[in-house]
Amino acid sequence: MNWWEAVLTILVGSIVVHGRDPACLAPGTKFGIPYPVFARLWFGTRGAHVPALARAVIAAGGSGSTPVRRPSIDAILTRVVPFWSSLAVTFPLPAPEAFPAPLHLALAFVIFWAINVAIAMRGPSNRPARTDRRAASGPFGDRLTLVGALERAWLRPDPLAAAALHGPSFWSAFFPSVIGVIAFWATLALNIPDYTRYAKTQRGQMLGQVTSMPLTMAIFSFIGWR
Repeated sequence: MNWWEAVLTILVGSIVVHGRDPACLAPGTKFGIPYPVFARLWFGTRGAHVPALARAVIAAGGSGSTPVRRPSIDAILTRVVPFWSSLAVTFPLPAPEAFPAPLHLALAFVIFWAINVAIAMRGPSNRPARTDRRAASGPFGDRLTLVGALERAWLRPDPLAAAALHGPSFWSAFFPSVIGVIAFWATLALNIPDYTRYAKTQRGQMLGQVTSMPLTMAIFSFIGWR
């Protein structure tokens, strides 16, 4: 897919999953309860531990977006440490040359994972003050990156970024990709009462989720393409 087809695919998947959010949103706002309490409605008091543990295992497996951040850590260390990109593990194969595996990528994963664990062990109440500063400065950097993405998409289009999928090949990639977006948001959509319990009105939280989340996902995906 080219960039706009990929962004459109993500937008469609986000609309599908967030279009059904109101079913999970309303109880949080009406009763002021998070998802673990809401889950007791159909799992019971003791059974509610089952989805809570399942969600915890998934979150632990994701390890705080470590797979996503790993390339960033690796790119930084590549620029700072001269020999970083040359770190590799060589596996002997029945061939004239050996196959090098990028050890530096695995180390970058471990480094970022360790940072996540160190922050989590301190607890949410002990978050550093710089987190608040990052929350305030982040949108400014995001807007600058969005301008760069717009400039690259329309003023300096990359001829190599043309769509390579057409006809049935496109649709065979489109629908699984939409399902992938839905799967990405599925657990978060269930946990949405954790946030909507702070909303003042049902109308406010419904408009906020249904209109802003799909658009935000599409915009940040476009920024990520940049």
